[in-house]
Amino acid sequence: MHLILRIVFCFFLFVFGCELKNPLISESQNEMVMIEGMTIEALFPKGKLTITTDAAMKRTFQWNNEKVTTTLLGRMKRWNGSFGAYFPGGGDPIHIVVEEGQQHFCSTMEALEWIDLQNSRISYIYTSDGLVVGWDVQSGNKVSKTIIQAQIWQLYVNGEKPNNIKNSNDKLINVYVNNNYKKSFPKIGTYKASVPKTINGYLVSGKAIDLMKEKKKSFDDIEKVLKYGELRRDGDYLTYYATGNKFDSFKDLFWVKIDKNKRIALFN
Repeated sequence: MHLILRIVFCFFLFVFGCELKNPLISESQNEMVMIEGMTIEALFPKGKLTITTDAAMKRTFQWNNEKVTTTLLGRMKRWNGSFGAYFPGGGDPIHIVVEEGQQHFCSTMEALEWIDLQNSRISYIYTSDGLVVGWDVQSGNKVSKTIIQAQIWQLYVNGEKPNNIKNSNDKLINVYVNNNYKKSFPKIGTYKASVPKTINGYLVSGKAIDLMKEKKKSFDDIEKVLKYGELRRDGDYLTYYATGNKFDSFKDLFWVKIDKNKRIALFN
């Protein structure tokens, strides 16, 4: 039960952070993906999702004869790599949680790995140049809400969009810009992604190094989870969960993922 509570708590911290910001702020002040007048159509196995930008931070989602509109909150600081925007959830009978932003990497391999290690409940599709849409609908009933998670990401590798990334499908995502709006795209963030390096005998991914800086964590924090955490196998990765009386829910990491070569891929 303790592990389950920590995972749930981790999810909310991972998505929301601890910040609020004026929702009327211009998207030019954050690392965004969409602009006014833009529409993204994403074709998932369970149907088509249409996302429309009606104003700087206003997003309308349409799917299966359903429609919901949200106003995003621009992030005040980088959170899990993103200096974009989010909507923390709300609404009745539809509760929708939204994330949008740019993610910066030192290599295409790390960008693809980042997608693979995201929430397994969410379906992700992406284009050859790194536009990613994630979508999950948990249908409600008379006594519970419909819960939706929506994510819109643009991946950048060394400050540029990737080319022909593995397992992409350009036919599943279409982007349109209304003729009444200027056809431009949000500015690419100036964030410089770190490159991998060896720390205490472990090869650490560039993304993990960036998260250490962002979250003000030391490698001692990671090693603590590797030493005392509960080990589970997740596909090609081993995940160490920080559960038990040696960990503090508010101070310690929640999990650390390593690959078969004991390379530290990601943590939270």
